[in-house]
Amino acid sequence: MKKNNLTYWSILLILIKWGYAQPYYPFIRHEENKILGKDMGGWRKDLEELKKGERKTLTLLHFGGSHVQAGVWSHVFFSNLISEEKLSVKGYIFFPYSTMKSNHPVYVNTYSNGRWKKCRSIIKDFCEPLGPMGVSAYTADSVAILQMALNKKESLMKNFKVLYLRHHLHGNTKIVCTYPDHAKVKYDSLSARISFQESADSVEIKIINPDSFSVYRVFYAQFLNPDTDGVIFGAMGANGASSESMLRVKHLSRFMEELKPDWLIVSYGVNDVQGKNYNPEDFYRHYDTLLARLNSKGSSKVLMMGITDNYIRKKGHNRRTLSGSNVLKKLSADRHYWYWPLFDVMGGPKSIQKWYKAGLAKRDRIHLNSKGYQLLAHLMTEAFFRKLNENRP
Repeated sequence: MKKNNLTYWSILLILIKWGYAQPYYPFIRHEENKILGKDMGGWRKDLEELKKGERKTLTLLHFGGSHVQAGVWSHVFFSNLISEEKLSVKGYIFFPYSTMKSNHPVYVNTYSNGRWKKCRSIIKDFCEPLGPMGVSAYTADSVAILQMALNKKESLMKNFKVLYLRHHLHGNTKIVCTYPDHAKVKYDSLSARISFQESADSVEIKIINPDSFSVYRVFYAQFLNPDTDGVIFGAMGANGASSESMLRVKHLSRFMEELKPDWLIVSYGVNDVQGKNYNPEDFYRHYDTLLARLNSKGSSKVLMMGITDNYIRKKGHNRRTLSGSNVLKKLSADRHYWYWPLFDVMGGPKSIQKWYKAGLAKRDRIHLNSKGYQLLAHLMTEAFFRKLNENRP
């Protein structure tokens, strides 16, 4: 019996290809699982140039809220891309979320001691300046420790030769690498580059604020293998972030010019439509402005995500999600970006309840669980490669 426009067996074979065999979920609309927009010949060209050595780096950044901060959705999609195209990983970008006592992307582990003050773009924890993910953290302690390591279970990198820190030093702050030994440390008030004689899979740095005027603030970190031609990836998520809150990041365009993303995946929207003051016209304007800042040079290829179906706490199904998804679909067409109709793929209105009953979403019916995010990533992979290869000889 045929189910939707794809047979059960074709779907199963696609998922098995990426090592993910799952039961068939009848609420998922496989006929909607496609990337909207013109052909992705430019994306394919980037990949072929990387494979042929005509470019050294391809940078892929996925921006969003809590769906992205944990990195499961983002990293499974990234892993599928690396596997399918047989690419190397050049680096990972991340925020050391241990400074905020929060969860970090699955591909890294971080630890910090000392007293750190968190700053976020949302009103509750707002302070400035903020980094490109809409967060930062600072400490004025005389001594603080930051430990950062690859998560060996999830990371596609085995080791790295360089740790890059984007930060702000105020006063006489000093940075010392306490592990590995014999590291070469270069830093100024804006950044630090710590190079290692031998490849490492973890690093520890000591931050020394020798007087009451000294403060250390971190914006983001990066593990890097400079001599490797490959993909630099970052799950640029922050819990609670919305398109409106991200507009409070004053220097976002400057950060983006430093990061130089070739591909941008943008997944804000849930927190926008959760707001009781949601207005479609405002949402369009906020998101449009944010996209202009994320793609400040106009050189990035942008894939916009629809909004996951969700509930409003203590009020039931969020009817604003359909409106928000329609806004994003229109905006993507207006700006000639690509769009994945995630709301429709999930099953449309009230589908989050079905995901919850199927063991794919958390009890709040806002967030998915690890299993749900993995399924989301594989559905996205299926749609992405179908679009990427549709006009390939």
